[in-house]
Amino acid sequence: MEANREWEDRSPRIDNYYHAMTEGNPSINLYETESDFVSGMNYIPPLLERFGVELLIGKLNDSHEHFVMRGTYLACWNFVREHVRHAAQTIAYRRREAGYKLLDTYFPDIDIKVLPIETENSLRNRTAYVAKNSYDSGLPIAPWYDPWSTASTIFAPTDLLRADGTRIGDLGSPTAQKRLLRTQQLYPQDWRVDHRLRINPVWYTDFASVNRLYGAPEWFILRLVNRKNSEEEEAIRQAATVEKTVQDLRLLAANESRRLFGSSDIERLETFQKIQVCYALRSIGATYSQLQRITRIPTAELKRLMR
Repeated sequence: MEANREWEDRSPRIDNYYHAMTEGNPSINLYETESDFVSGMNYIPPLLERFGVELLIGKLNDSHEHFVMRGTYLACWNFVREHVRHAAQTIAYRRREAGYKLLDTYFPDIDIKVLPIETENSLRNRTAYVAKNSYDSGLPIAPWYDPWSTASTIFAPTDLLRADGTRIGDLGSPTAQKRLLRTQQLYPQDWRVDHRLRINPVWYTDFASVNRLYGAPEWFILRLVNRKNSEEEEAIRQAATVEKTVQDLRLLAANESRRLFGSSDIERLETFQKIQVCYALRSIGATYSQLQRITRIPTAELKRLMR
């Protein structure tokens, strides 16, 4: 799939990791002001809890966003969809407060992609890609100083980060906290916010998994320096092309599952039911690799069961 595929295939295989993102649209901004960005960052933890996913690293840009996550495909997709919806609502409400009419709170032209990450080496590449998205986007700062990224948690002094800022519990009553944080959410009272009232991502990011993935800070730094943007962007482009085909097959699989078993939820099917759906997809040219992504059954097991 990528130029480095031969190398990546030699690294340990992983499952349930995804690079979830939105594609930038020149005519649409997800975030326009500092308060928009703060609201977007602070809405990450409740969505993580709501959809049962874990965040390794995330980055918000004015027109698009990136997340490397652990969870199911559908949960990661729903996370990004709801995060985009919240961003649209935030801008709409702010404009209404400024005297504009509240028109639309949904961005129909935002394209969401959820790309599987299948090896440890690919996971390193994607976390590094998201981390350095800060200066790739034109910000003249190191990734760990970007307030709209969670890269500050990687190989950071955790105790120092947890002690930095103001406790949410010290912001006043629950009503005062919601007003100050511009949300209907109530967060843990020992979490801390900075002077912008942005929650420090150390409280909700699985930075420990990233640290274990790299092993030492120098390997993380080398990956930031040595990985060429053009290579990773081409890898993402090719992966997105492949995933688009998988997305089409997912819709066909859901329709076939509904026809055969009365449910379009592939993940809830029994293994023998999934195999029946796979037979239908194979008849129209689906590969075992594509079927593996749709059913989450290992390729070798699929081949054995479909003999």
